[in-house]
Amino acid sequence: MKTKTVPEDKRYGLFEGPDPVTWIHIFGTAHRFELPRNVKVITVGSSPECDVVIRSPYISRLHSALERRYDCLRVEDRSKNGTWVDE
Repeated sequence: MKTKTVPEDKRYGLFEGPDPVTWIHIFGTAHRFELPRNVKVITVGSSPECDVVIRSPYISRLHSALERRYDCLRVEDRSKNGTWVDE
């Protein structure tokens, strides 16, 4: 059976079902942060206005944004130092 290509209008949509990504873990630490389930774009940074607040001198006030897409998160770097993701 041949695999079908996802139609253009179905690509890059937002995931509406049960969210398989529920936590982020800060590398090298025991810190885990639960992601708010009802938010499609989650902000991460040291500012108290972010959805996920990480108090660290290495984290920008608005460090990154996580956008729910299908069964994964799209990470957008909003810092000057870069955002690292381990798969």
